Amino acid sequence: MSARLNWNDLVKKKTFGNVLERVWCSRLDEGESDWHAYGQSWYDGRVEEDGDMEESYDGGKRKKAKTEDPKRLLLFVDPECDVSDLWKSFTREFARDKEFREECKLTKDRVDRCVPLLMENTDVVRIEHFQQLQPGTSYRSSTLLRPGARVFSTSARIGDSTNGTIGAFLRPKPTPETRKRPPLRSRAWLLSNKHILLQQNQNVQEVEVRGAGNTLISRQVDFVGLEARENQVDAAIAEVADPREIEAFYDGIPINCPDPISPRPGMRVQKLGNATGVTEGTIICQVKNVFVADARKGGGFLFKDQWLIGSSSTFMANGDSGSLVVGENHPVALLFAMAETVHELPKKMRFIPPFGLACSIQQVLHALRDQVDGTPELEIMLDRSIKRKCRIPGHFSDPQQDIPQEDAEDDEDEGAD
Repeated sequence: MSARLNWNDLVKKKTFGNVLERVWCSRLDEGESDWHAYGQSWYDGRVEEDGDMEESYDGGKRKKAKTEDPKRLLLFVDPECDVSDLWKSFTREFARDKEFREECKLTKDRVDRCVPLLMENTDVVRIEHFQQLQPGTSYRSSTLLRPGARVFSTSARIGDSTNGTIGAFLRPKPTPETRKRPPLRSRAWLLSNKHILLQQNQNVQEVEVRGAGNTLISRQVDFVGLEARENQVDAAIAEVADPREIEAFYDGIPINCPDPISPRPGMRVQKLGNATGVTEGTIICQVKNVFVADARKGGGFLFKDQWLIGSSSTFMANGDSGSLVVGENHPVALLFAMAETVHELPKKMRFIPPFGLACSIQQVLHALRDQVDGTPELEIMLDRSIKRKCRIPGHFSDPQQDIPQEDAEDDEDEGAD
């Protein structure tokens, strides 16, 4: 006997997610590029605040969403996309997928009820393609080796890359042994996007990374490669010759623990970018699949499991690529792309364009460790003058607590740890 269809149950089915991905991929394979991305939101237009209440898109108050609340599907499509054609694609795929029908306990003659339910619980956003952030037309004056500063790469054969932002500085993650007596002059790297530190056809052996005042920062770049599909991060690092010159301050950003936490829908976040400085936004949802156009060349890349950020004011601009996104005083993501032109939004969504796209900083650090040869496990640097306060169990909130006094005195002029 057929089970009654319920949206909250349907979206939990693995086979339902498989149908979404299959329709998405098949349209791309057929050359249809009018469906840019999709994701599911665990909240219905609400923004987290302190206490038990939340603010909706229209400014009203309501109880916080429970984890079992239905997830709305967001479809990001081209302004001229015929959405009715998408519903037909879903109808065909639901009908032919035997595994889906069995998991949902649906007879074939009743599977056509899936699409009306899908339409009822879907918001369609008409938007231009997401694109890697372009060269900034202006940038703020900045200290050379500080988060939020300007960074770009150059080589004699290809020329300058786009202007981007130093998101953070990284160091080898301390072990229980090195916590007690850390080396006085450890290695350190600056973190930004791969499309900022190394252009698509640039030879890593000839690249120079430069910053404020066109000053040379590094000739040693490592990166996570970008493939046509299945990308999770746009990230690269450049080793800094003298870590003592780093000033690991985040001006205007309340970050007090280097350990990353997972992004989530509704989380209030901030970023420090070279183009727009400190701005605030809200994580709207996780985007399961998204096509991101290349910053300079034609074509683009497919990314999985990225995070969509919106704001009621301008959150980012060209030149902010590589900015660290911070939530709840912890690092959460790395900004790399945006959709600047939006033609139609759901009525309840009060955010304004551009919308930002960011990859999880946890994924970034894992990818650097797993895919870049010889790179140790890394953590984000904070200047030692920043008071540590970490809510993650088991984290050493004070990295200097076990350093012998004579070593601490010798290292006072190091600036950042």
